[in-house]
Amino acid sequence: MTNNSLIRLGTFFFFRGDKYKIEALNPEDGVISAIQNSTWNQKEFTVQELFTAEDNDQLIFAPTIEQLNDMIVIQQPMIEPVNSLDLPRSFLNKAKAVIDVVENTDEYLEHLRVEAVMRGEDFKYTKALEQALKMLDKPVCITTYYKYRNLYIYYSGNVSQIASSFRRSTFNQLRTTRPQLYFIDVLIGEYYSGPNRMRKSLLFKNAKSILTRTNNLWPHPDRCKGAVPRNLIEDLLNSKVPMENILNNPDYEHILVETALPSQRWFYNYLKYFENVPELGKDVIIARYGEEEWESRYTVYESYIHNASRILQYVFADHWLIDLYILNEDDEPIRLWLTVLIDAYSRSILGFALLEESPCIESIQTALLHSIWPKTSHIELGLDDEWISYGIMQHLSLDNTWAHHSHSLEDLARSISKQGQYNSITLDFRPPYKGRYGAIIERLFGNFSDKIKQMLEGAIQSSEHKDIANAKKKARLFYEDLYQYIHELILNYQHTSHNGIGGMTPHEKWVEGLEMSLPIVPKLTTGMKRLFWRMDPQTRKISDKGVSAFGMHYISKDIHTAERIGKDGKSVEYSIRYDPNNISILAIFRDGHYIGDIYAKEMRLADGTLLRISVAEREMAKKLAKDAGQPARDWLKFTN
Repeated sequence: MTNNSLIRLGTFFFFRGDKYKIEALNPEDGVISAIQNSTWNQKEFTVQELFTAEDNDQLIFAPTIEQLNDMIVIQQPMIEPVNSLDLPRSFLNKAKAVIDVVENTDEYLEHLRVEAVMRGEDFKYTKALEQALKMLDKPVCITTYYKYRNLYIYYSGNVSQIASSFRRSTFNQLRTTRPQLYFIDVLIGEYYSGPNRMRKSLLFKNAKSILTRTNNLWPHPDRCKGAVPRNLIEDLLNSKVPMENILNNPDYEHILVETALPSQRWFYNYLKYFENVPELGKDVIIARYGEEEWESRYTVYESYIHNASRILQYVFADHWLIDLYILNEDDEPIRLWLTVLIDAYSRSILGFALLEESPCIESIQTALLHSIWPKTSHIELGLDDEWISYGIMQHLSLDNTWAHHSHSLEDLARSISKQGQYNSITLDFRPPYKGRYGAIIERLFGNFSDKIKQMLEGAIQSSEHKDIANAKKKARLFYEDLYQYIHELILNYQHTSHNGIGGMTPHEKWVEGLEMSLPIVPKLTTGMKRLFWRMDPQTRKISDKGVSAFGMHYISKDIHTAERIGKDGKSVEYSIRYDPNNISILAIFRDGHYIGDIYAKEMRLADGTLLRISVAEREMAKKLAKDAGQPARDWLKFTN
């Protein structure tokens, strides 16, 4: 964790118009004692009070009073959006069409799946896919859909990256030797492929420094039986390991070859190529260096548990379809998905999400929202045990599902830092079909499953058909019941000793990890909450009719004063975030700054309230419009 992400003794902060200096703090209950700068009176605050205050209650932390004064005075300017890609408009339009096809199809597929489950029918994917593709404004065949979907997944739904992939395959590719290419690929994977990427100039200087230290020696990937030894790569990148120790190892003698650093121009052009077409995916690594090289690069996850030296350094996330049937609002049996985030160092559970939807963008982003801020959900349920773990993690380990590779999650991981005021989140993806990399959570889910099977009506005792049918018949609980029970399971886990951490409880290990300091997180304002909504990959412009999205027009007082034409004379592009369960309201952002909420004019009722409508309901209305022989764009007529 970076130094500026901790609250320590002597830290200054500005809150509700006053300056304070922290004189004492209790990591276990999150109480901070501070001296008010103007009156010298001592006041006590809780982390919940500070980080969940009202939007207009400004909260700033700084190590000195001088820095605090500077931060109060200085207003961060809005950064003008920069489009560094020189892409033809036709490419961008085609990329947007690809995204529309994939997202609309997937949303309608999920709607059909839910309908089938509610009717107790088997969900036939191919038949449903054919039906979904016919519902598109411009229907496509299944082969085209899979082609588009592969593009969408590979480029995380990023319009510019998908558009750039339409260039010729040799665009910006430059000739180089195998060791040179391997050297640059390793550097990109280590320092340039995540949200916390190193600056280009600094990365080039780092490359020069590494080769100088290694006497211009680097492994030749073709001289290894399988992958280049991971220990060798780590030693070469570690300046504390003497080069003579590496050279004295006879196993490395035939692997290391003299490798020249490419020119700075070549280096920058290659990075530009990487940004346009990010080639460090699984298929390309395997194609260049073999499957063992891909596996070797990810063995780091097996050592996460052992390497974790502090809280919030490594955090794991995973999903579990709970072995239990509950009743929905229509008294029909359904199963819910549990998403959990767990800290590797302390084994503490940071937060969770309990949703009916299968793992998706909302699953991980909802769990993140619950994890990062001090928790009150267990208190609201009347549970007395302490649950004090919270904070922004440095590394978040995720499986390789397409939802985790979303543009929405990547933007959230960057934007949570508020332009460097807090640490951002590095997203680390576990190799597909490698369950052992998430074993820390798998064991937790196994423990929870055993207790649910013992204690709750409607639990699925086995995968046998008769046990599943019996569980449906015995379903008695509702969402609220399971939500409370999950809290009880987590609190019990937090205060139960764990062999993996020396017999301490996760709660005790977390307190030990705090070392008389508390994590600092951004204040949980409305804008910060909106950051955890799903982000649309397409930007929008503000017109005289407002902002157009989902076939509707959105307006509010916040966009009346929003800038429409930038200093470059071009229309300003805004990003939008939305809750799929209610698209009557959107949130608009510019370069990560929250502008405000906007409301669908078409959903405004006579009494001034808004009619709630979900993405799935909109797709159903479009289908009804087509069934009635009208264009899908007339779906608003069928919202009732």
